[in-house]
Amino acid sequence: MSTRNLIPIVSYPKSGNTWTRLVMESLWQGAPVAINAMGAAVYGQDRRMLFDALAPVAASELLPHEVAAMLPEVLRHVSREAEGLVFIKSHQMAHGTARTHSGDGLFPPECVRAVLHIVRHPCDVAPSYAHHLGIGIDEAIARMGQSLATIAWTPRRLDLPLGETCGSWSEHTLGWLDTDAYPVLTLRYEDLLADPLGQFARAAAVAGIAASADALAEAVAAARFDRLRMTEAEAGFRERPRSSPGFFRSGTSGGGQRELSPAQRAVLWRDHAPAMRRVEYTDLDD
Repeated sequence: MSTRNLIPIVSYPKSGNTWTRLVMESLWQGAPVAINAMGAAVYGQDRRMLFDALAPVAASELLPHEVAAMLPEVLRHVSREAEGLVFIKSHQMAHGTARTHSGDGLFPPECVRAVLHIVRHPCDVAPSYAHHLGIGIDEAIARMGQSLATIAWTPRRLDLPLGETCGSWSEHTLGWLDTDAYPVLTLRYEDLLADPLGQFARAAAVAGIAASADALAEAVAAARFDRLRMTEAEAGFRERPRSSPGFFRSGTSGGGQRELSPAQRAVLWRDHAPAMRRVEYTDLDD
């Protein structure tokens, strides 16, 4: 029987996934972890190399849906071989893998201890996502509303990072709120900012990490955004895409009130109001 030692940290892009992973890895290791010393989190290029090492066929020989179908078995191997918890960064939808409607999830349930689901107000996601991709805010808003949207999947070639199906912001949010395949703890980014010690204590508890108040305070302090930006400026960050001038942008909430026009906020409310209400978000004018 597999050990339940996988901790997927799932979010729509630019919602606090990396920050959460940094704090959680610091708690697990018992000391602050530098941004470039974090575990690979079975993500991006590292997921591709792991897949090619463990799967019976290299990813370059497969179609996206064939890669997706083999990934759960790769993660079972990771779970069997790990000596402790494995944090997995993911922007994957809760159900349905790349370009399929199979209903299968990426993470084998028998290996998952808990899923940490991070959600952020879409009005704050939009400018951050635009900055991350090097595109305009209107284009970012359109991508956030695209059903079954994918990351890094292209029809003509296989990018080095393995792709994911993140879906629209609503599909991603509602899927993880409603799944019964895993134990899921949903954490709002805004609550993590307002009460990091209390919220990360909840995350540590569901992950099975015995974290003292001092350990929590140390991990949270080491992951302050001013420190992360300084470290990135001095040493770079290996997960920053070429399209982004900087990975750690602001680490705040409510910026959409200043950066988005009323028309842009109205589009986000039109596209995502039911999902926003589920996590007690309103339009920023309310």
